Amino acid sequence: MEKKDLKCRNEIWVPVEMEDAYHLVSSEEFPVTFLFLEDEDGHNLMVGFTSEEEAVTEDKDTPELLNMDLMELFKTVMDTYECSGLIINPFTDAIRFRKNEISVILSYEDPSPDMELYIKGLQAFREKDFVKAKELFEEAKNDGSVVGTGYLGYCYLEGLGVEKDREKALLNLQMASIFGDVRGTYLLSEFYRDGTLDTNDDFADALIMKAFEDASQMMDYESFPEAFLWAIKYCSRCFDPNSIINVLTDAISGFEARVEKGDPFAAESLEEAKKLMANYKNN
Repeated sequence: MEKKDLKCRNEIWVPVEMEDAYHLVSSEEFPVTFLFLEDEDGHNLMVGFTSEEEAVTEDKDTPELLNMDLMELFKTVMDTYECSGLIINPFTDAIRFRKNEISVILSYEDPSPDMELYIKGLQAFREKDFVKAKELFEEAKNDGSVVGTGYLGYCYLEGLGVEKDREKALLNLQMASIFGDVRGTYLLSEFYRDGTLDTNDDFADALIMKAFEDASQMMDYESFPEAFLWAIKYCSRCFDPNSIINVLTDAISGFEARVEKGDPFAAESLEEAKKLMANYKNN
């Protein structure tokens, strides 16, 4: 199986001021003040946002915005004594990373983490040994597997091998999505539809289309069939009729390959994709 790179999205924006710096960043060639938010426990958390637009809010005066790679931001947090962690998108879907969690992430910055644990977890998942699969996905996450993190979130979401825990599911899916995992991205969209996070169907659709775009580039049949199916289910307006048929054809082919591999849930999704295909062909 092809190894998947651990790549961060580069759309992390950090609000900064230009005087009385908490921390100097020499790589940017000028000193900046990283703004902190104090959490309920009195800890300082460095602030980051996944879009420039979201960073500019009425809740915060933002004199400057610095665009950073997420790994670079993680390293800055670890190097800043006054800081206890990182909080991303604090005014909407807050994602928190404490320093101990960041140290784990930085420990697997190697762009080609060992996929053995994830592959073993996937095998156990196909054999319906969900307890073993969940344990292996958790080990894979700690070893640096982004796709393992996405599958771990899925296990918590559906209660596979572990008691259902939407809070842990959300944390893992958010982390996987930030690192570009297709499964984590499209599953995260549901939290914006069901009210777990502030209901925002437009943002949910944007996540699904992002998953579709990422899946189209990788065409990994462990994740692209669902991404394609969800894209047509929720965002068919983004496709012309011929494209819809082509996307569903690819999704059906992917699900069929997964059924042959013993995926316990692919058959149900395959039937859904076929019914959707029939509806579009008849119309």
